[in-house]
Amino acid sequence: MNSPVSMPLPAWNGSFKVIHFQNISFKYAGRAGRSVQGVSFSVPQGQCVLVTGRTGCGKSTLLKMLGGIIPHESAGRMEGTVTVNGIDTRRSSLPVIAQYVGMVFQSPDDQLFCTTVRDELSFGPENLGIPREEIDKRVKEALSIVGLQGFEDRQIQRLSGGQKQRIAIASQLAMKPVVLALDEPVSQLDPVGTQEIVKCLHDLKQKGITIVIVEHRVDDVIGIVDRIMVMDSGRFVLDIDRKELPRHVEVFKNLGLRVPDALQIAGVISPCLSENWVRDATEEIMKRQTFLNSSNDYGHEVSRTGQQKRIVSLRDMSFSYHGAGQPALRGVSLDIYRNDIIAILGQNGSGKSTLLSILSGLNRPSTGSISMNGLSCSGGQRRNGKGSVGMVFQNPDLQLFEDSAQAEMEFGQKNLGIPADLRMEQNRRLFRLLRLEGVEDVPPHALSKGQRLRVATGAVLAMRPGLLILDEPTTGQNEENICNLIRTIRGETGIEAVVFCTHDFDTAAGFANRILLMKEGRIIADGPVTEVLGSEEILEEAGLLAPLPLILSRKAGIDPPVLTVGEFLGVVNGVL
Repeated sequence: MNSPVSMPLPAWNGSFKVIHFQNISFKYAGRAGRSVQGVSFSVPQGQCVLVTGRTGCGKSTLLKMLGGIIPHESAGRMEGTVTVNGIDTRRSSLPVIAQYVGMVFQSPDDQLFCTTVRDELSFGPENLGIPREEIDKRVKEALSIVGLQGFEDRQIQRLSGGQKQRIAIASQLAMKPVVLALDEPVSQLDPVGTQEIVKCLHDLKQKGITIVIVEHRVDDVIGIVDRIMVMDSGRFVLDIDRKELPRHVEVFKNLGLRVPDALQIAGVISPCLSENWVRDATEEIMKRQTFLNSSNDYGHEVSRTGQQKRIVSLRDMSFSYHGAGQPALRGVSLDIYRNDIIAILGQNGSGKSTLLSILSGLNRPSTGSISMNGLSCSGGQRRNGKGSVGMVFQNPDLQLFEDSAQAEMEFGQKNLGIPADLRMEQNRRLFRLLRLEGVEDVPPHALSKGQRLRVATGAVLAMRPGLLILDEPTTGQNEENICNLIRTIRGETGIEAVVFCTHDFDTAAGFANRILLMKEGRIIADGPVTEVLGSEEILEEAGLLAPLPLILSRKAGIDPPVLTVGEFLGVVNGVL
C-alpha cells in the first residue's frame, strides 16, 4: 500500500501559539527507528486539533511529548523543542507541566489510582494547595461536564470501562488546564457517552481551552474539530482545515483510515432519493436479505440428529460484585452454538464485560448455571486444549507480561505442550496475518496500544481456543487493521464460536451473525443482525443511537434497512 505524498503544511493564523513543536524527533530505547521524525507545527489558543493515522504511526508518542512524559519518564532520545504556554517541556518538571496540559491516556487504568471518584478528582488540586471549598466546586463541575453527576462516592474499580474513561477526563478538567490532550477519548464509550464527551469538549473549546485529540473514530469527533492532521511513519502527511477534508479523502483511504460516514454518503444521496431509486434499492436489498436468511438459523452447525450443536449454555444466571448496590447481571439465559459470531452491544455499565468474564471463567455466577459442551462448569473451571476458552481483554496491558512479542505468543503454547517447530510455524503465520512482522523481539509495552492489542490477540489465537472472547477488539485500531483482524479470526480453523462486545456498529453489523443487546444487566434482544440492529425501537430501548445509514434508509422507505455505509453505497451504486 502506497503512502500519500507529503504535502507542504499551511501556516495557521491565530494569536498566541499555545503549543509549538520545533523540529521534534524521538527514538525509544531499544527500537531501531524513530517513532517521530522532524515534526514542526504550532497550535493557537482555543483550536481543536484532530491527529489521526495508522496504528503505530507516532500519534501517542506525540501526545507524550506534549505532556512532558517524554523525555522525563520515557527512555529514549528526544531532539528539538516543545513549548506549551511559553514553557519549555524539556526544562520544566512534570508537576509544572501538569498545570498547563491535562493528559488523558488511551487506557484509564493507567492513570486512575485512588479508591473513590472524589479522591481521584481531588488529588491534583490538593497537590497544588487549592482550598478545600474550591476543590469541591471543581469536582462537581468536572463530573457534570462528563455526565457523571453524583458519582463522587463511587468506587473506581466498580465502574465500567467507559465510566472510568470519563472520570479520567474529569480528573484533568479539575486541574483547569490550558491544553487538554486526549488519546482515543471515545474508543471505549457507547454512543450516548460519546455524545456527552463530544459536547463536553465543545463547551471547553468555547471557553478557550486548546484541545488535541488522537482518535481513529473520526466520525465521532469530526463535528467539533477545527483542524485535521494525519500522521504516517512518524511524520505529518496532511494538515488541513476541517472544511478541506472532502478534497483529501484519498489520503484516508490510502492509509486504511475510516472516512466519516456523512462524507461518504453526501456525494451520492441527494440525486438518488427518487421514487424509482427507492423501489430499485428495496428490491436489491431484498435479494441480499433472502440470500442471508437462506442460511441455517444464524449459520449454526447442525449435528447429525438435526439439532443445533450447542457449546455453551447459561441458565437464569445472576452476578453481583462485592459491595455493589445493584447486581451486574440479572437472570441471564443464553445458548451459544457452533459457528456463532455474537456481538454484544449496550451502554457502558449494561453488563457486557461482566457477561464475558462469566463466559471466560474469570468470575463465577452468583446464581444460575453454566455448562460447556454439556458439562457443568459453574465453579469457574474451563478445559485446556480443544474446546477451551480464550479471552482478549479490553486493556491488553493486563495480559502482557513477557519480554518480547514472540515470548508472549509462545507462553501459552509451551504450557499446552506444542512442539517448538509447530510453534515457530504457527507464530510466523500469526505475526504476518496480524501485521506484526518486525516487532517479534520488541517488548510488548514498547509498542502502540493497537499493536499491543494485536499481540494479545495473537497470543490467545496461538493456543487455538474453541470459544474466542473479545472485549472491545477494535479499540486503538484503524479501519484497515479492524478488517484484517476480522479476516484473521475468521481464518482460524479451531475456533468454534466467537463472542465479542463492542461500541463499533459497523464491526458488529459486518462481522457478527447474531446480536445481543444488553440493558441494566439483562439481555433485551437476541437475534439476527438485521432484525436487531435494523430496529430503531430496539436500539432506543437499549439506549443506543441509530446509525446514519439506518436512518436514511428508513426515510427512503427501504425495508429491510441497510445498516452500514458500505451497504448503503453498494445499493446506491448498484441501482444508478
